[in-house]
Amino acid sequence: MHQRNINLLSQLSFFVAVLILTGPLEGIAQETKRSAFAQKMEKVKLFFAEVDTIAKLAYHYRTTPVERRGGGGSYVGFKVPAGLESTGVGNYGIWDVQANEIVILAYSKVENGNYYAVYDAAGRHKAEDFAPTWKNYDDVIKHTNAIVQDVLGIKAYAMNWRELKAAGKDGSFLGFAIPDFLASTRNATYTLVELRKDTVYVKAVSAIGMGFCYFRITSNNQQRRLVQGEYRPGK
Repeated sequence: MHQRNINLLSQLSFFVAVLILTGPLEGIAQETKRSAFAQKMEKVKLFFAEVDTIAKLAYHYRTTPVERRGGGGSYVGFKVPAGLESTGVGNYGIWDVQANEIVILAYSKVENGNYYAVYDAAGRHKAEDFAPTWKNYDDVIKHTNAIVQDVLGIKAYAMNWRELKAAGKDGSFLGFAIPDFLASTRNATYTLVELRKDTVYVKAVSAIGMGFCYFRITSNNQQRRLVQGEYRPGK
């Protein structure tokens, strides 16, 4: 009995010691988590600050006369400075550029995803990615699915084009154009942003104010909306 009491006391002492030690350790663990989160948020803030810096540089280029190496009232010709193309928090490029609008593609190394920032002729931030403005989630899904169906139609024509070319040429997507009846529907307008031998990139702009998104169509008869950072224009 005496030996059993000693064993129980030993076990009790062990558990008390564990409780005494784990209290501070749990506090340290929580503090470490808070510190890691704070550091991540600082990197996220820096990422968006860099996007904003590029947008300001683009607007400065647009408002600078041509004789001073600017755009003379157009964003066309602007390029991300070499020092900002790749930083510790992101990779940056120009996805789409027009005289009065520019789309900056930023890949976050913190969140591992793409961020599309659109700026108008006045340098104002318009939208990002395919951000719906409707509150009715079911309507958003319905509209998005309708756009996907349009893209499936474009894919069918693109694959047919490629197969016909294969009969006498190189069997690539080069030279493909979206048919007129699919270029603009009640759901969206569609444009080719880039053609490669084995890949088609399509930009879809919602006809009812729900933003825009991009799709990739490949030669293995696949298509999907781009949401990751694997694509940079011209690469």
